[in-house]
Amino acid sequence: MSTGALVGLVLLLVLGIGLVSTNPTLDDYTEFVAATAQRAIGGAGQAGRGTERERVAQMLEGQGHRLIGSLIRTNTVRRDYVAFSLFETRLLEQRVLVLGIAHRFLPLPGAEEAIRKLGRFGATLPQ
Repeated sequence: MSTGALVGLVLLLVLGIGLVSTNPTLDDYTEFVAATAQRAIGGAGQAGRGTERERVAQMLEGQGHRLIGSLIRTNTVRRDYVAFSLFETRLLEQRVLVLGIAHRFLPLPGAEEAIRKLGRFGATLPQ
């Protein structure tokens, strides 16, 4: 085996080990979704200072991670492919598919519609 091939094999092995060790878990995904949802709904609170909407946004800041986390866990299926995971969540009657790789989350096509629905939901909170 040539030196170049051996170096390539070692690099491939190191990359594989790195991907396996950074494959996101369901807890990581839940934390990501909770933070994203709070930012989306929290923006609605900024638009309505002193209103019911702001109180809901403040409540979500305090209890949102736990509430959203519980909702996400019960509505998500994780498919583990060792080096990466696919997370499928049913949210607001919308299917959201997210690729998790190297502790990063990449929403796949169609996720934008669910984010827009979440934003509209936040905008419809009472003022």
